[in-house]
Amino acid sequence: MSFEDIIGLKLSCSDLPVVCTSGSQIRIFAMIDGENQRFTQIGQTELLTSRNPSFKDIVPVVFVLEQNQVLKFSLFLGEKEIGSVETGLKELVMNSPQLYLPMNSTGDQWDPDDSPLLGIEVEESEQALNGTKIQLKACHLQADEVINAAPYFTLSRIHSSIEEFPTLLYRSEAMNNTTNPKWTEFVVPTKALTSLTPSVLEIAVYHFINNKSEDYLIGKFTITFFQLLNGSLGNKFMLHSQNGKKRENVYVEVVKFESVPKITTFVGAIRAGLKLHFTVAIDFTANNGGQNEPDSLHFVHPHYQNFYSQALYEMSTKICQIDKLQRLSLLGFGAKIPPRFEFSPLFSLTGDLNNSIVRGTDNIMNAYRRTVMSVQPYAPTNYVAPIHHIIKMAKVAKKTGTKLYFVVIILTNGAIKNSKESMDMIVSSSHLPISIVFVAIGNEKHPIGAGDHTRITSFIDPTAKSSENVPLKRQNVIYHEFKTGKPFAGKCLKEVNLQGTQWLQSN
Repeated sequence: MSFEDIIGLKLSCSDLPVVCTSGSQIRIFAMIDGENQRFTQIGQTELLTSRNPSFKDIVPVVFVLEQNQVLKFSLFLGEKEIGSVETGLKELVMNSPQLYLPMNSTGDQWDPDDSPLLGIEVEESEQALNGTKIQLKACHLQADEVINAAPYFTLSRIHSSIEEFPTLLYRSEAMNNTTNPKWTEFVVPTKALTSLTPSVLEIAVYHFINNKSEDYLIGKFTITFFQLLNGSLGNKFMLHSQNGKKRENVYVEVVKFESVPKITTFVGAIRAGLKLHFTVAIDFTANNGGQNEPDSLHFVHPHYQNFYSQALYEMSTKICQIDKLQRLSLLGFGAKIPPRFEFSPLFSLTGDLNNSIVRGTDNIMNAYRRTVMSVQPYAPTNYVAPIHHIIKMAKVAKKTGTKLYFVVIILTNGAIKNSKESMDMIVSSSHLPISIVFVAIGNEKHPIGAGDHTRITSFIDPTAKSSENVPLKRQNVIYHEFKTGKPFAGKCLKEVNLQGTQWLQSN
């Protein structure tokens, strides 16, 4: 699952048959297209004795944007179904907050021309809308190694798997010339704090150092959401240095920790008119090998998909399920392209960079096959051009008031040599409605990052800054290693969902 949210369905009926005055209820069943093709009950209303009942029970439903979910609403009299109606959940959620549908009779309970109506009203669930407002302050953050104090903190969620990178939930502003800062309050979606059991959170405090790649770590500590909620450990937390030792009298204090009843969710914003713009940028550099080499990542085989085509197929299929027009922008970088075979840092697989949209998975795969057979791999890996291209579009959208959120998926071998310029682009993009998904692809002959994964994983740095000392505003980079037979697209897009919600909270 990826772009998901919990919604509530409020139901009512009008003109039910007289027999329903003895007590009736609505039971809700769901079926996901492509799975077992069977309806499974997911909820029910209370029992009411009325021909025009308005049910008080709100039925929670998990709405997944990229799935074709079908709902069946069945009218029950005792344990007997006397009527029902089916509708697509996506159409219901995305198109109308309220809908009235005629119910079909089961066993001639009423005349088709005199069908009772089922009213369905879509509400956003309190669980999805709930946020947590937090404010922190700290004391005695002196450091002999630091001349100009500028403390800031990061709040991250630690995953249970060591293979997953921590998720940055918030990065504070740097408070200049103080060792006793009180930072601005902020709001985090509560479900982002509690999605793990237990939800392990890490707060790390740094001094921002100008003109230096790494900031100075003052100390950090870990805690769970429920410990914060219950106040079981008090509200002051000693910082531990990098070697794990407590730093006496150096602590962080939780000044505010309270519930916010309503925040804007990413799926809620999409329902309200926010549009998603997807781009896939493919690495055609020589680090992947030539198309005619059997061990190349771009090797063209008449019967089997290469690594890039496998990753592209999965990601494009998922995107086409989200976008009803089944479209994405398809780009390439790092190759010599026809007809003159001059080097191009960025090109469209349609041949026109100003019109790079391709519709449908089949057309996307055909465009890749045509391109991989016609270009010459070249150049060291560099992500500046594809990210800068998206930044320009995001700035235009912002200037014109167009509600767009950009998602760029970079399929790459990750053998980047100079990451400084790319990091500058990433920091710049963190201030815009952009998420960047790096899908790392490699094999034994062409390992990811030429054998050094940190060449690309270094982009997932909560303390990142540009060469001009502009700090990262929020984490907008996602990293995933492609492995044949292991689905990855849904997991990547689930993180985009959180990043989108974080963007909405900060703007």
